[in-house]
Formats: sequence, C-alpha cells, structure tokens
Amino acid sequence: RVKNHELLLEAFSLLPAEINATLCILGEGSRRPLLEDVIQKKGLQGRVLLPGFRAETTPWYQHADLFVLSSNHEGFGNVLVESLESGVPVVSTDCPSGPREILCDGKYGELVPVNDPDALALAMTDTLSKVPDKDALRSRASDFSVSEISQMYLKVMFCEDYREAVS
Repeated sequence: RVKNHELLLEAFSLLPAEINATLCILGEGSRRPLLEDVIQKKGLQGRVLLPGFRAETTPWYQHADLFVLSSNHEGFGNVLVESLESGVPVVSTDCPSGPREILCDGKYGELVPVNDPDALALAMTDTLSKVPDKDALRSRASDFSVSEISQMYLKVMFCEDYREAVS
C-alpha cells in the first residue's frame, strides 16, 4: 500500500497517447489483484506489465527510460539510487524520507507532491521529453557507494568537529 502503485497507474493513464509508453511494475504481493483491476478499469491492458518478483533488477533499469517512485513514504529509497546508478532519470513523490535528499531538492530528478496524479503525469511527460545527463545521474549515485559512505562514517566517528566531517 505504501508504494502507492494505484497513484502510478492513475498518472500513467494520463500520459499523452503519442508517448506510447509501457509501464513495468516489478514485485509481487497481495495487492496484485487490485492493480490488475485498476489496469482493466483504466484500459491499460497491454501497456502495463506486472512480471512479478525479480531477484536481479539491473537489466530492468538498463532498459528503462524513466523510473517513477510513487510512494507515500520511504525508509531511504534504495531504488532511486539504483536507478541513478544505471543513468535512468527519476520522477518521485516528495515523500518522507529520502527522495528529496537523494535527488538534492530536485537537481537529479523531478519531485512531485504525494497523491497528485496530475503532477506525477506531467513530471513523467516532461522527463521523458528530455535527454538525460546519464553521467551526472551516475555520479550522484556514486555518492551512496559503500566506499563513500564508509569514509563519511569514519570521518564522523574519529573527528572531534562533526561539521568538518560532513563538509
């Protein structure tokens, strides 16, 4: 429920027909029948894929033109970093907590209000119409690499002045 895929489906149904996009939602859960019902009611059959759980998601990112996070809230948003790491542009709800921080207030991806299908659809349309700076997206993802985060932790742990450590 927290992933708010119903919002994603609503926004996707609002995309202009000329975009000719296909939406793919990975994962499996108890809400699948509900999503299938929404897909049917919105006439999105053939345009929305629900391939279920996939242990290896990298190939899916590598073939994507856009990643959309429609969550009501997140713990961190690993999927955003994974998307950026693959050079895939991001549109995300500005939910607590993580997307705003990961995307640097919108510098590395569009942020839209939670539960606003019109804003989400517009951001998706706008982002798909632009050529992404894949190197900049990958560079931002590298800020969350194990080596970078480890160094930050070590600086904080062994530095007397916290402000110096995080600068």
